Amino acid sequence: MASTKDRYDFNRYKKVYPLIRSKPIYNKFAITEGLNAETAIVDFNNVFQRTYFFTEEYSQIPTISATPEEENVNIFITNLNTTSVVLQSSSPFVGKVHLQIFKVEN
Repeated sequence: MASTKDRYDFNRYKKVYPLIRSKPIYNKFAITEGLNAETAIVDFNNVFQRTYFFTEEYSQIPTISATPEEENVNIFITNLNTTSVVLQSSSPFVGKVHLQIFKVEN
């Protein structure tokens, strides 16, 4: 005769939740200013490289995101300073690259 201690019916196990649920505590963030961002569209016309000059002034080098619109190419940044950015593609193509430039906060 087998003892019932050794046999488990895993189909009958259930998760038992506590009766009193603790409420989540969320961090409170105070927004003092709006988002400082500049957006632009750079046209590529069978070229490898394009330079974009910023319309806003930056005291530090900004953070940049570059995304091709509908092309199968890689876009990367070869030179970046406070006044301009140099974009280069993996192959020459005809299309647009969307830029998002974000100001770096101290």
